[in-house]
Amino acid sequence: MTIKFQCGLESAKVTIDGAFTQDLSLEVRLHMQELRKYWHYEHLNIEINSPGGELLALKALLGEMKSWRANGGTVATTAVMTAGSAAALLLVMGDVGRRIVQPYSLVLFHHTRIVAQGENVLTAVDANATAQRLKSADVKIVDAIWRHLAQSHGCDRTAAEVGLARCEALRSNAKSIVEDLEAEASLALTFGNSQKRDPQWFRAVVAAYEKVVARGSSAAYTDLLAGYFRLDTRMPVELAWVLQLIDGVAGVKALQPDSKVPDGGQDHPQNLRLAA
Repeated sequence: MTIKFQCGLESAKVTIDGAFTQDLSLEVRLHMQELRKYWHYEHLNIEINSPGGELLALKALLGEMKSWRANGGTVATTAVMTAGSAAALLLVMGDVGRRIVQPYSLVLFHHTRIVAQGENVLTAVDANATAQRLKSADVKIVDAIWRHLAQSHGCDRTAAEVGLARCEALRSNAKSIVEDLEAEASLALTFGNSQKRDPQWFRAVVAAYEKVVARGSSAAYTDLLAGYFRLDTRMPVELAWVLQLIDGVAGVKALQPDSKVPDGGQDHPQNLRLAA
Protein backbone atom coordinates (compact mmCIF):
# COMPACT_ATOMS: atom_id res chain seq x y z
CA MET A 1 0.00 0.00 0.00
CA THR A 2 1.38 3.38 -1.02
CA ILE A 3 -0.03 6.82 -0.26
CA LYS A 4 1.43 9.84 -2.03
CA PHE A 5 0.66 13.47 -1.28
CA GLN A 6 1.39 16.42 -3.53
CA CYS A 7 0.91 20.08 -2.68
CA GLY A 8 0.27 22.48 -5.55
CA LEU A 9 -0.19 26.22 -5.56
CA GLU A 10 -3.99 26.08 -5.40
CA SER A 11 -4.81 22.43 -4.75
CA ALA A 12 -3.47 19.27 -3.18
CA LYS A 13 -3.54 15.70 -4.40
CA VAL A 14 -3.53 12.40 -2.56
CA THR A 15 -2.84 9.22 -4.50
CA ILE A 16 -4.10 5.94 -3.06
CA ASP A 17 -2.36 2.89 -4.52
CA GLY A 18 -3.51 -0.32 -2.89
CA ALA A 19 -6.41 -1.98 -1.12
CA PHE A 20 -8.66 -0.01 1.23
CA THR A 21 -7.86 -0.93 4.82
CA GLN A 22 -8.59 0.77 8.10
CA ASP A 23 -4.89 1.70 8.39
CA LEU A 24 -4.94 3.31 4.95
CA SER A 25 -8.14 5.16 5.76
CA LEU A 26 -6.69 6.52 9.01
CA GLU A 27 -3.50 7.63 7.26
CA VAL A 28 -5.37 9.43 4.49
CA ARG A 29 -7.80 11.09 6.91
CA LEU A 30 -5.01 12.44 9.11
CA HIS A 31 -3.22 13.98 6.15
CA MET A 32 -6.45 15.37 4.70
CA GLN A 33 -7.02 17.10 8.03
CA GLU A 34 -3.48 18.47 7.95
CA LEU A 35 -3.93 19.76 4.40
CA ARG A 36 -7.18 21.47 5.35
CA LYS A 37 -6.44 22.78 8.85
CA TYR A 38 -2.71 23.54 8.67
CA TRP A 39 -2.04 24.22 4.98
CA HIS A 40 -5.54 25.69 4.38
CA TYR A 41 -6.14 23.98 1.05
CA GLU A 42 -9.65 24.28 -0.36
CA HIS A 43 -9.28 22.00 -3.40
CA LEU A 44 -8.32 18.34 -3.16
CA ASN A 45 -7.99 15.66 -5.83
CA ILE A 46 -8.04 12.02 -4.72
CA GLU A 47 -6.28 9.86 -7.29
CA ILE A 48 -7.31 6.22 -7.09
CA ASN A 49 -5.61 3.00 -8.11
CA SER A 50 -7.24 0.39 -5.91
CA PRO A 51 -9.21 -2.87 -6.20
CA GLY A 52 -11.32 -1.80 -3.22
CA GLY A 53 -11.40 -3.15 0.30
CA GLU A 54 -13.23 -2.67 3.58
CA LEU A 55 -16.57 -0.89 3.73
CA LEU A 56 -15.69 0.62 7.11
CA ALA A 57 -12.53 2.16 5.64
CA LEU A 58 -14.60 3.63 2.79
CA LYS A 59 -17.13 5.13 5.21
CA ALA A 60 -14.33 6.82 7.14
CA LEU A 61 -12.94 8.38 3.95
CA LEU A 62 -16.40 9.54 2.89
CA GLY A 63 -16.85 11.13 6.30
CA GLU A 64 -13.61 13.08 5.89
CA MET A 65 -14.70 14.19 2.41
CA LYS A 66 -17.96 15.43 3.97
CA SER A 67 -15.97 17.45 6.52
CA TRP A 68 -13.82 18.88 3.74
CA ARG A 69 -16.90 20.07 1.86
CA ALA A 70 -18.54 21.40 5.04
CA ASN A 71 -15.61 23.78 5.32
CA GLY A 72 -16.16 25.10 1.80
CA GLY A 73 -13.72 22.82 -0.01
CA THR A 74 -14.05 20.74 -3.16
CA VAL A 75 -13.05 17.10 -3.63
CA ALA A 76 -12.27 15.80 -7.11
CA THR A 77 -11.72 12.09 -7.73
CA THR A 78 -9.69 10.47 -10.49
CA ALA A 79 -9.32 6.80 -11.41
CA VAL A 80 -5.92 5.89 -12.83
CA MET A 81 -5.72 2.17 -13.55
CA THR A 82 -8.26 0.48 -11.29
CA ALA A 83 -11.20 1.65 -9.18
CA GLY A 84 -13.07 -1.41 -8.00
CA SER A 85 -15.59 -2.14 -5.27
CA ALA A 86 -15.16 0.39 -2.42
CA ALA A 87 -12.68 2.34 -4.55
CA ALA A 88 -15.30 2.71 -7.30
CA LEU A 89 -17.74 4.09 -4.73
CA LEU A 90 -15.12 6.59 -3.54
CA LEU A 91 -14.70 7.67 -7.16
CA VAL A 92 -18.47 8.19 -7.57
CA MET A 93 -18.79 10.19 -4.36
CA GLY A 94 -16.35 12.84 -5.54
CA ASP A 95 -17.82 16.24 -6.43
CA VAL A 96 -20.21 15.95 -9.36
CA GLY A 97 -18.45 17.54 -12.33
CA ARG A 98 -15.02 16.54 -10.99
CA ARG A 99 -14.94 12.73 -11.33
CA ILE A 100 -12.54 11.62 -14.06
CA VAL A 101 -11.31 8.28 -15.41
CA GLN A 102 -8.92 7.18 -18.15
CA PRO A 103 -10.20 5.31 -21.23
CA TYR A 104 -8.45 2.19 -19.98
CA SER A 105 -9.52 2.53 -16.32
CA LEU A 106 -10.99 -0.65 -14.87
CA VAL A 107 -14.11 0.52 -13.04
CA LEU A 108 -16.01 -2.24 -11.27
CA PHE A 109 -19.07 -2.08 -9.02
CA HIS A 110 -20.65 -4.86 -7.02
CA HIS A 111 -22.87 -5.34 -3.98
CA THR A 112 -21.47 -5.71 -0.48
CA ARG A 113 -20.01 -9.06 0.46
CA ILE A 114 -18.55 -10.87 3.45
CA VAL A 115 -15.32 -12.86 3.25
CA ALA A 116 -15.48 -15.96 5.47
CA GLN A 117 -12.71 -16.22 8.02
CA GLY A 118 -11.32 -19.52 9.26
CA GLU A 119 -13.83 -22.23 10.08
CA ASN A 120 -16.68 -20.05 11.34
CA VAL A 121 -19.95 -21.96 11.77
CA LEU A 122 -23.04 -20.34 10.27
CA THR A 123 -26.57 -21.39 11.19
CA ALA A 124 -29.68 -20.77 9.09
CA VAL A 125 -30.73 -17.99 11.46
CA ASP A 126 -27.29 -16.38 11.23
CA ALA A 127 -27.29 -16.69 7.45
CA ASN A 128 -30.70 -15.05 7.17
CA ALA A 129 -29.69 -12.18 9.46
CA THR A 130 -26.47 -11.70 7.50
CA ALA A 131 -28.36 -11.69 4.20
CA GLN A 132 -30.71 -9.01 5.50
CA ARG A 133 -27.79 -6.83 6.62
CA LEU A 134 -26.15 -7.19 3.21
CA LYS A 135 -29.39 -6.33 1.39
CA SER A 136 -29.86 -3.28 3.59
CA ALA A 137 -26.30 -2.13 2.89
CA ASP A 138 -26.81 -2.62 -0.86
CA VAL A 139 -29.96 -0.48 -0.87
CA LYS A 140 -28.27 2.25 1.16
CA ILE A 141 -25.32 2.39 -1.25
CA VAL A 142 -27.35 2.85 -4.44
CA ASP A 143 -29.65 5.32 -2.66
CA ALA A 144 -26.62 7.30 -1.46
CA ILE A 145 -25.32 7.53 -5.03
CA TRP A 146 -28.61 8.96 -6.28
CA ARG A 147 -28.89 11.39 -3.35
CA HIS A 148 -25.38 12.60 -4.19
CA LEU A 149 -26.46 13.30 -7.77
CA ALA A 150 -29.82 14.83 -6.84
CA GLN A 151 -28.32 17.13 -4.21
CA SER A 152 -25.61 18.25 -6.63
CA HIS A 153 -28.16 19.07 -9.35
CA GLY A 154 -30.84 20.44 -7.04
CA CYS A 155 -33.53 17.77 -7.19
CA ASP A 156 -34.42 14.33 -8.58
CA ARG A 157 -35.99 15.62 -11.78
CA THR A 158 -33.07 17.90 -12.65
CA ALA A 159 -30.60 15.07 -12.07
CA ALA A 160 -32.65 12.84 -14.37
CA GLU A 161 -32.81 15.58 -17.01
CA VAL A 162 -29.02 15.85 -16.88
CA GLY A 163 -28.91 12.09 -17.41
CA LEU A 164 -31.19 12.33 -20.44
CA ALA A 165 -28.97 15.06 -21.88
CA ARG A 166 -26.00 12.73 -21.50
CA CYS A 167 -27.93 9.97 -23.25
CA GLU A 168 -28.56 12.28 -26.20
CA ALA A 169 -24.91 13.36 -26.25
CA LEU A 170 -23.80 9.72 -26.25
CA ARG A 171 -26.20 8.89 -29.07
CA SER A 172 -25.19 11.94 -31.15
CA ASN A 173 -21.45 11.44 -30.71
CA ALA A 174 -21.26 7.64 -30.77
CA LYS A 175 -18.88 7.51 -33.75
CA SER A 176 -16.36 9.96 -32.32
CA ILE A 177 -16.55 8.29 -28.90
CA VAL A 178 -15.68 4.91 -30.39
CA GLU A 179 -12.80 6.49 -32.32
CA ASP A 180 -11.43 8.22 -29.21
CA LEU A 181 -11.78 5.12 -27.06
CA GLU A 182 -10.23 2.96 -29.79
CA ALA A 183 -9.71 -0.57 -28.45
CA GLU A 184 -11.14 0.41 -25.06
CA ALA A 185 -14.67 0.83 -26.44
CA SER A 186 -16.63 -2.02 -24.89
CA LEU A 187 -20.27 -1.19 -25.62
CA ALA A 188 -22.13 -1.56 -28.88
CA LEU A 189 -22.52 2.16 -29.65
CA THR A 190 -24.50 1.46 -32.78
CA PHE A 191 -27.74 3.39 -32.89
CA GLY A 192 -30.60 3.00 -35.33
CA ASN A 193 -32.63 5.68 -37.09
CA SER A 194 -35.39 5.22 -34.50
CA GLN A 195 -35.42 4.69 -30.76
CA LYS A 196 -36.67 1.13 -31.20
CA ARG A 197 -33.44 0.26 -32.98
CA ASP A 198 -31.18 1.68 -30.27
CA PRO A 199 -29.27 -0.85 -28.11
CA GLN A 200 -31.38 -2.41 -25.37
CA TRP A 201 -29.07 -1.25 -22.58
CA PHE A 202 -29.38 2.33 -23.86
CA ARG A 203 -33.17 2.17 -24.02
CA ALA A 204 -33.19 0.92 -20.43
CA VAL A 205 -31.12 3.90 -19.23
CA VAL A 206 -33.32 6.39 -21.10
CA ALA A 207 -36.48 4.74 -19.74
CA ALA A 208 -35.16 4.93 -16.17
CA TYR A 209 -34.39 8.64 -16.43
CA GLU A 210 -37.76 9.34 -18.07
CA LYS A 211 -39.57 7.60 -15.21
CA VAL A 212 -37.68 9.68 -12.65
CA VAL A 213 -38.68 12.87 -14.50
CA ALA A 214 -42.31 11.78 -14.80
CA ARG A 215 -42.76 10.42 -11.28
CA GLY A 216 -40.25 12.44 -9.27
CA SER A 217 -39.05 9.18 -7.73
CA SER A 218 -35.55 7.73 -7.96
CA ALA A 219 -36.69 4.08 -7.89
CA ALA A 220 -36.28 3.47 -11.63
CA TYR A 221 -32.67 4.67 -11.58
CA THR A 222 -31.66 2.89 -8.36
CA ASP A 223 -33.24 -0.37 -9.57
CA LEU A 224 -31.30 -0.13 -12.83
CA LEU A 225 -28.05 0.66 -11.00
CA ALA A 226 -28.59 -2.21 -8.58
CA GLY A 227 -28.91 -4.50 -11.60
CA TYR A 228 -25.49 -3.43 -12.85
CA PHE A 229 -24.03 -3.92 -9.38
CA ARG A 230 -25.32 -7.51 -9.39
CA LEU A 231 -23.34 -8.22 -12.57
CA ASP A 232 -20.09 -7.77 -10.59
CA THR A 233 -18.08 -7.05 -13.72
CA ARG A 234 -16.13 -4.22 -15.29
CA MET A 235 -18.33 -1.30 -16.25
CA PRO A 236 -17.55 0.36 -19.59
CA VAL A 237 -16.51 3.97 -19.02
CA GLU A 238 -19.10 5.24 -21.50
CA LEU A 239 -21.85 3.48 -19.52
CA ALA A 240 -20.50 4.89 -16.25
CA TRP A 241 -20.61 8.35 -17.85
CA VAL A 242 -24.20 8.09 -19.05
CA LEU A 243 -25.26 6.75 -15.63
CA GLN A 244 -23.58 9.83 -14.07
CA LEU A 245 -21.18 7.71 -12.03
CA ILE A 246 -18.31 9.70 -13.56
CA ASP A 247 -18.13 13.06 -15.33
CA GLY A 248 -15.29 12.74 -17.78
CA VAL A 249 -13.05 10.33 -19.68
CA ALA A 250 -9.60 11.74 -20.39
CA GLY A 251 -8.95 12.20 -24.10
CA VAL A 252 -12.55 11.54 -25.16
CA LYS A 253 -13.94 14.87 -26.36
CA ALA A 254 -17.61 13.94 -26.13
CA LEU A 255 -17.29 12.52 -22.61
CA GLN A 256 -16.14 15.55 -20.66
CA PRO A 257 -17.45 17.31 -17.53
CA ASP A 258 -19.43 20.50 -17.79
CA SER A 259 -17.37 22.29 -15.16
CA LYS A 260 -13.62 22.80 -15.10
CA VAL A 261 -11.71 20.36 -12.92
CA PRO A 262 -9.23 22.07 -10.57
CA ASP A 263 -5.56 21.23 -11.04
CA GLY A 264 -4.88 18.19 -8.91
CA GLY A 265 -1.55 19.26 -7.45
CA GLN A 266 1.58 20.47 -9.19
CA ASP A 267 5.13 19.86 -8.02
CA HIS A 268 5.88 21.57 -4.74
CA PRO A 269 8.73 21.38 -2.20
CA GLN A 270 6.30 19.94 0.36
CA ASN A 271 5.62 16.79 -1.70
CA LEU A 272 6.07 13.59 0.27
CA ARG A 273 5.61 9.90 -0.29
CA LEU A 274 4.32 7.63 2.43
CA ALA A 275 4.52 3.86 2.38
CA ALA A 276 2.50 1.74 4.76
